[in-house]
Amino acid sequence: MMRNPIHTNVNRVLSYYGMNLKKGRSNYYLSYYSQGETSVIKNNNPRDAIREAINRQGDRELYIQLINQLRFLKLNPKKQLYFSEIFILDPRYTTRPSPPLGTLKDAYDFACEMRWNSRNIKDHKATKRKAENVIKHFGYSTPPSDITPRRLVDYVGYLQAKNLSNATINRNLSKLRVVLRHAVMLDYIPHVPDFPWQKYSNARTRILSKEEEEKVISFFHKKGNTLMADFVMVAIDTGARVGELMRLTWSDYRLDSESIFIRNSKNDEFRTVPLTKRSRHVFKRRYQNMCSPEENIFNLTQDRLSWQWKVMKKSLGFDKEKEFVPHMMRHTCATRLAELDVNDSKRMLWIGHKTPVMTARYTHMTSTSLKSVVEIIDSQA
Repeated sequence: MMRNPIHTNVNRVLSYYGMNLKKGRSNYYLSYYSQGETSVIKNNNPRDAIREAINRQGDRELYIQLINQLRFLKLNPKKQLYFSEIFILDPRYTTRPSPPLGTLKDAYDFACEMRWNSRNIKDHKATKRKAENVIKHFGYSTPPSDITPRRLVDYVGYLQAKNLSNATINRNLSKLRVVLRHAVMLDYIPHVPDFPWQKYSNARTRILSKEEEEKVISFFHKKGNTLMADFVMVAIDTGARVGELMRLTWSDYRLDSESIFIRNSKNDEFRTVPLTKRSRHVFKRRYQNMCSPEENIFNLTQDRLSWQWKVMKKSLGFDKEKEFVPHMMRHTCATRLAELDVNDSKRMLWIGHKTPVMTARYTHMTSTSLKSVVEIIDSQA
């Protein structure tokens, strides 16, 4: 005789008591955990199987609680075995056991151990420090269960009061979400709450003009900072992401083909980028001081780059421009390739995008490049 199928809410309730019910062809199979072992009971009546499991465990309190609940175990219109809505909506019958005690600091430490480490992130110290600042706001000893959607909205308001951009707010929320996801892994909370992500546009319109590029490079040369001057030139010529260049080692430099091999890209794909005449000169000069193939070509961290860029930005009078950031060097490269009429497929390979849509987002034609269009229109007049 076929048994009735089991609705998902049955095992959702039974799991509170360490039990799981499965349907066989002619019997039900109830597994339960007791005294360090898992046992299975076979019975053609699910209520009898549950009663037998309770009797075997000898837990009188559990026996009374579950036996009283079995009267709600019925068949729904689809002939599925389920606990009726009256039972599900009654908090007296759906009290979950208390979750293990744990704090945000415990979850943060676990996230540092599992994700924010030197194996996964080169500049892991900066990431951990920024995440710790977020945790500090809520309190190290705060239980993860106290991080509710309401508190997250209040936190966003706190960050907005500090005049932080929506992108920066989302980065702070992202770090907190990673911590809470690890809290779920530790069984501190059943799930991660909904986050109030802020809307913002990824598209940047700011690029470096030739004159501004010369000013930036000249500034670093005058300060004796050859490392940053070289970094800026290579970033503009190759269009590589800042993180990709910082992760480059001498084993990624192809001296014979005069190119670099980018292996740790954002979209987890590899690509080879040929070097321009200026970049070839930079690499050959720096290659003479190489100590090891595993040595980073540009010995920079995100913090050091940000600080050097901030000093330059203020000194040259760009401190009021929010979009004057290191990533603009990548936009500059993409735009110059477009102005040179390099086709979409080649630009995608050079920049490292999967779709032409992404390449188009990073390309901003200047008014100078449109002069040829004016000439075409004038010729038709």
